[in-house]
Amino acid sequence: MIVILCTSRSGSSLVAGVFKAHGCYLGDCGTFADYERFENLRLRNHLRHRQHENGWKFPQMVKDPGGSAELIKQLKLDLYKCGVEFWEILKPHASHVVKIYRDPEMAVKSVAGRHSGGNIKEAEYRVATRYQMLDAISGVTVNTDEVIAGDFTTLQAAVESCGLKWNEDKARKVVDPSKWHHRK
Repeated sequence: MIVILCTSRSGSSLVAGVFKAHGCYLGDCGTFADYERFENLRLRNHLRHRQHENGWKFPQMVKDPGGSAELIKQLKLDLYKCGVEFWEILKPHASHVVKIYRDPEMAVKSVAGRHSGGNIKEAEYRVATRYQMLDAISGVTVNTDEVIAGDFTTLQAAVESCGLKWNEDKARKVVDPSKWHHRK
């Protein structure tokens, strides 16, 4: 399974969408605000429920809450995207790792606006900590600022490193600026 690891508001859905366009099975991702989540809902709900049930506190890595391996096998996903704090659970199932980066300042602004109630210091801490966690994990990196700007170099390298045949037309259909709120 390809595992896409990220910090919040980094463009991971954009990258997962490109992988889906290249034939990766993500299972039922559902929608949010009229756009596809690109994150399997069943696995997401399982991990998040157990995360809170076990009293997880940021920035700890989330420990396997039990039942994750069985669920992952049952879902037969080609790809799953999630916050880097879930890496320890997904590591045994990962055939490839794709790490998502964007300009930290832009990520902080977006996180503060969506997840930290406008608290810039909290958002800076969360983004910086998640990037440090990502730096400690081996994998190919996609810079979503470059992708949005039309430079697909890191995206193409990621797709090809996972054994998929790159198709720029498929990628361009997903990387339609009118569909994404990356700059906000």
